[in-house]
Amino acid sequence: MDYTTLAPNDRLVSGRVVQKDIGVFHIKLNPNSIRADSARISSDNCPDNFCIDELKIGQEVTVFLLSPKLNSGGLWYASLLLAVEDNPWFTNIVKRGEIVGGTVVNYHGYKTAIIRLDHPYTGLEARLDIKDIPNFGTDISDFLLIGDLVKGKICEIDIGNILIKISVNELLEELEDKELEYREKMLNESDRTEHLPQPAQNKDDAITSDDTKTLKDCSVLIIDDDHDFTRELMLWLKSLGATSMICRTPEDVKLRLNKHSFSHILLDYQLDQSPYFKQIRSFLKNIPIPVSIMTAVAYTDIKSEKLNSWGYLQKPLSCDNLMNWLVSGEQPEYSDSQVFDPIWKNSTRTDEVLCKVNRFLGELCEDIGSCAALWCVEEWKRKFSIRAWFNLLREDMLMLQPSCQHTAIRTATSSGTPIALPLYKSGALEKCAPKEAKHVLAWPLEVDGKTDRCIVCYSKKEFSKTQISKIQHNQSRMLDLVDWLQLTRYLDETETFAAMGRVAASSLHEIRGVASPIVQSSVRLRAKAKRISSLSKTEIMELQEDLRMLAVSAKTLERTAKANLAHIQLERREKFRARTNIKRVIKLIKSSALEKEIRIITELPNTNLTTSIAPTPIEQPLLNILTNAIDHLDKDCWGTITVTVEFHFEDDPQRPLHIYIEDNGPGIKSDTRENLFTARSSTRGIDGVGLGLYLSRNLLRSIGGDLLLVKSIRWIGTTFCMKVPVKINS
Repeated sequence: MDYTTLAPNDRLVSGRVVQKDIGVFHIKLNPNSIRADSARISSDNCPDNFCIDELKIGQEVTVFLLSPKLNSGGLWYASLLLAVEDNPWFTNIVKRGEIVGGTVVNYHGYKTAIIRLDHPYTGLEARLDIKDIPNFGTDISDFLLIGDLVKGKICEIDIGNILIKISVNELLEELEDKELEYREKMLNESDRTEHLPQPAQNKDDAITSDDTKTLKDCSVLIIDDDHDFTRELMLWLKSLGATSMICRTPEDVKLRLNKHSFSHILLDYQLDQSPYFKQIRSFLKNIPIPVSIMTAVAYTDIKSEKLNSWGYLQKPLSCDNLMNWLVSGEQPEYSDSQVFDPIWKNSTRTDEVLCKVNRFLGELCEDIGSCAALWCVEEWKRKFSIRAWFNLLREDMLMLQPSCQHTAIRTATSSGTPIALPLYKSGALEKCAPKEAKHVLAWPLEVDGKTDRCIVCYSKKEFSKTQISKIQHNQSRMLDLVDWLQLTRYLDETETFAAMGRVAASSLHEIRGVASPIVQSSVRLRAKAKRISSLSKTEIMELQEDLRMLAVSAKTLERTAKANLAHIQLERREKFRARTNIKRVIKLIKSSALEKEIRIITELPNTNLTTSIAPTPIEQPLLNILTNAIDHLDKDCWGTITVTVEFHFEDDPQRPLHIYIEDNGPGIKSDTRENLFTARSSTRGIDGVGLGLYLSRNLLRSIGGDLLLVKSIRWIGTTFCMKVPVKINS
């Protein structure tokens, strides 16, 4: 008999217990239409409150048959969980497209995870293939652990084999489409009640225009591996009525072109750093659709390649140039006069250190025989800022800055190895080079295991081994300057938080503890420097000046800590008001959210409840959770964070104010959830110290509150709940 043709009702059979083992029991089935002789039921397929030890030999049991065991002569696998009237297979609630959630309980080979579904699908298991999750790999256990919570869409149903397959990718696409539709709607409204981010201005690859034309007849395929840029470009096209889709691999391109029709194709030239560009170019050359190359590489460098007479649009893109090409196919005339604002805004203290960096670059060039140099840092993913330079023009630096990611700078920082190139192959670095320069060298700097800084040197001749050796000799001075810049930036950030009054008292005591030894050490070192006879007079003066600046920085750090402690003492006389203080915290992280295009939603009560305690033990955990959420949200995922306030006076009278913080980030793995609130357990890997959630929970518990993890579903999001004691403000 072909069991794959069985209806669910035919699988409900009864029998008597004949054998019991650890975690499993066997039954002898009564005569049935399926001709099944016996069944094997494991504890995994039994209700939670069911105990196999309480079964008696000969006891009558009704089970739901799943599938026959191969070459077993009538032995079937069965489930006690599904032997009920509300079996999902009986009620026909198992439908394609339904959203289901569950827990990872096992693996089927290397590419499939077994998911035990939640209510109302209790008793059912689904399969999740590696191709249906937003990761690329060969072993699904690298991305999903036993115990992880997942949610997805039912994409395949096989009633004959009692088999369900789900897809996380299909669910994410649906959620992303809804979020994009919402954002487009909000962009067209002048009065918005939520914190909806606008497309970034004056940043790398930014698109800005006041053009009011529409592109209703345009359907654009964007082929680019830069998530930030493609999202911004897609929003701009949508605002003008055009439709667009994004592809990143040759397979995606073929799939989109086979299923959809497009009027234009925008192709990123930098894909030639991988085999993708050649594959895509070969595929597109026979398609009768207008194609334009987008690149920061100079037109003169690529026009010789004769890319099938395709168009050329220079990054950073101009809205007018892109509009003209989409409407009429007109090719723009380019000039190098565009100037962009620097990403990094320096404080006076940082400027003083950068003056020393400028002097160092001059000394380095003199030492190695280089004609010019610049110093840049990766502020965030693919966004570089040029901090210092020697023998180069500021206007050229501002023009070069948005294009750093398309040069050897990014390649050097990504690989961690120096890169030497002829100037004509250096892309945008050629535009700002001195006239006599013929070669360029990008030298990456590694600090604390992270390579995010780079020094670029220009030379008249090809860089020799002697020059490279001298750069290595100066590397310790480079790293000292990096440490100095990090310290000044930390001081700037600390003073900013001091003005806001949002740094925890425990952290400030640690700052003071660190600052005092720095001050004492600097004083001793300055005294010793006067007795060093082996150094020249100039070198001793430089050393004393360096130590003086270190002492000033340390004293500033100590002064900042004292100011914050004084502010917190004043805060203790304040009262936490739900609406007022939550809005105040959200205002603090608003700029960070806007930077990553994260939408913040607030659902606050009309009643401004107040606590009998100071704001800090509540604001600080809230700020920490929101900051963690922003850190874990990628810019290309249309991130949202929802802050909801609920009152539970009846079921939780001691802590009736519940503040829920929900995001749509990657979720937390099961092994991390177990120690989430333990000291030195970080969800940010090497970037975190593992104290944020630990201190946050302890702060809330110190006032009679608590911090709980409500749920965390992989690739769907995480929800925390802060429980706070309150009293109603009259």
